[in-house]
Amino acid sequence: MPRDRRPAAVAELENLLARERAALRDGRLDDIGVIGDLKHGAMARLERQPPDPATLAALRALAGRNARLLEAALAGLRDGAARLQAIRAASTGFHSYDGSGRTGRISGDGPRGLERRA
Repeated sequence: MPRDRRPAAVAELENLLARERAALRDGRLDDIGVIGDLKHGAMARLERQPPDPATLAALRALAGRNARLLEAALAGLRDGAARLQAIRAASTGFHSYDGSGRTGRISGDGPRGLERRA
């Protein structure tokens, strides 16, 4: 369907999907919820005036691309949270081996804590 003859809901949804993609790529995760609400409204309007199958396929492809970006963003957030947890755990001490090969905990709670040297 020519771009100038598209239903307004299609144009609106394409615009919102482009905004969502930009927000995901720029790390503006706060914008995702607002855009999601707007997409919900645009999709409701789209149901009242369904586009042709080719247009639906194009919208589905755009939404799928954004879904992959969102999954990658969530994976990055999970990795970051795991890294922060590991850093916090290391700051309280760690396990090491002594000269006899026995494992023991080296605490960071002592009077000097853990000191990092180059």
